[in-house]
Order: sequence, then C-alpha cells, then structure tokens
Amino acid sequence: DLLVEGAEVSDDSAIISRQLDCRLITLVKLGFHLPLTLCTNAAIEAVQECPSLLVCKSQNDSKGTKVTVVDPSIGWPKENLLTSEEWKDAWVNFLKVLPSILAPSGVDRFRNHFEFLQGQENFSGRLGGILRFDMKIRHRYFWAKACTPFHIKSTKYLNEFNQIRTDVAAEEIRSKNNAPPRERYQPYDRNERGDRY
Repeated sequence: DLLVEGAEVSDDSAIISRQLDCRLITLVKLGFHLPLTLCTNAAIEAVQECPSLLVCKSQNDSKGTKVTVVDPSIGWPKENLLTSEEWKDAWVNFLKVLPSILAPSGVDRFRNHFEFLQGQENFSGRLGGILRFDMKIRHRYFWAKACTPFHIKSTKYLNEFNQIRTDVAAEEIRSKNNAPPRERYQPYDRNERGDRY
C-alpha cells in the first residue's frame, strides 16, 4: 500500500513543526502536571531528535487508575528554574496544544492567565513568584476528575497570586541574608597575618 499525502501546508505553518510529543499531551489529559520545561523550544527539538529522552513509568491518575505515562522529573530541569524567555516560549507551545485537550472556554481561560502573568510589571524580577503561582494554577486545574476552573479577575485568584508573590520575595530576601558574606575587595595585598604590606 502507498502512503497517502496530507493537505499541503503554507509556508507560515512550517513554523508549527515544533509540536509537543503526543505522550506529553496524554500526560495532561490524564490529569498530570506537565512542567513547562518540557514545552520549551529546546525540549521539543530534543525529544523530536531523540524520543527516548521521555522516560515512562506506571502511576495512578486522578481517578486512581494505573497508567503508564511520561515521568517529567527524570532527566529534565525543574520548572522553577526556567528563565523568563523560556517560560514565554513554553507557554506559546503549550497554548498551541490546549485546543486538543480543552474546550474553547478552557483555552481562553489559560490564554488570559498567561497574558495576565506576562503583563506583570518587573516580570523578570518577579519571575520566581510568577512561576510558582503558574505551576500551582495549572496543577490544580488538571489534577481532578473534572478540571477546576479559575477566574482571572476574581478576588481569590488575585489574592493567591499576591500572597505567593510576597512569599517568594520574602524567601529570596531570607536566602540572600543567609548567604555567606562576600569577601570585600582589598586594593592592597595582605601578608599572611592580614596586615597590609
């Protein structure tokens, strides 16, 4: 039998060749958290070149059924280590696959969530809090028998965002305060006792 050609694609759609591996889409459909580290352009290209980079294991899904899915913790960086550019690229790729997972209302909800977060003042400076909040929202949404809606302008959503952002900022300050002191620059050499020559 001969292979059947698909429809011709325009030059613009050649860019869309960066698609998530179907095993990652299944991961989300089964209610598991998909770290955006697996949605970055670099990760997608790496998996396309070497599909065995995605390691699978048996887990229980949100309904308690034993399934074999990708384990996103094996061999991939932690999501909270994404740079602002990686996060934005990953979100663009994530939004491309959401229509195959969610109804249009869910896709719009996540698009609004992404736009709200990327529109924050001092985005790069607040990235730690933005990442933690984003991970929590996505995890909570998908990890249930039915997706748990959230509302961008609701008091609950905004309060949770502000609280997480404040918590992360406080943790970062504590972390900096607990860091070992930097050695002060001394313009003159010191001898073994510490005296200047």
